[in-house]
Amino acid sequence: MMRIALAICTLIIVGLATSSCAARPADERKALQALQAFCLQEFNGVQDARYTHATLTEPMPGGYADGHVLDPDASPMRIVRAMELEGVRVQGDTAEGWVRFEQLGETLGEGSNTRRIRQNVRSERIAYRLRLTEAGWRVLDPPLPRVSIVATRDFLLESLEAMQRLSQRQPLGENQRGYIQSLTRQLEELETL
Repeated sequence: MMRIALAICTLIIVGLATSSCAARPADERKALQALQAFCLQEFNGVQDARYTHATLTEPMPGGYADGHVLDPDASPMRIVRAMELEGVRVQGDTAEGWVRFEQLGETLGEGSNTRRIRQNVRSERIAYRLRLTEAGWRVLDPPLPRVSIVATRDFLLESLEAMQRLSQRQPLGENQRGYIQSLTRQLEELETL
C-alpha cells in the first residue's frame, strides 16, 4: 500500500514539474520567433524592422531616421551572406538570444554620398537582448543591422535605376548627380566582397 501511495505521489510531482515547465518552452518559442522575425527583416533590408520589432533606449549611430529606419544606401551596417539562429534563454520578462552571421563586409561613414563599403569577412555570433512587453517580445537596443548582400545590391540597383529614369525626364541637380555616383561606387565596392 505504501509503494502505491509513493508511486502516485511521484506521478503527481512529476506531473506538476512537467506542467510548470511547459510554459517555459512556449516563452522560449515566442521569444525565438520574435528574434527570428526581427533578424530576417533586417537581413532582407526591410527598412522599418526596428519600428515593428525593437525598442530603442539608447541613441543609434547616425544614418537612421529617429534611430529606427534602415536606409540601405546610407545607414551604417554589416553586409552578410548568411545567418543562423542559435537559440534563446528566457528569464522572466527578459531573454537573451544568439544569432550567428557570416559577414562579408561593412560600411564606413554615414550618408549616401560619403558611405563606403569595405571587405571584412568573418563569422560573428551576436547576442540580442529581448524584453516582453504588452505587445509581445521585442528586441532591445539591437546592434548595427546585418543586411544580406542580395538585399543590399537590390536596393542600390533599384535606387540607381530610379535616378536614371528621373534623369531621362528632367535635368539633375548636383546632389542628384552625386547620389548617382555614390550608388555606382557602392555597387562596385559591393562586387568586391
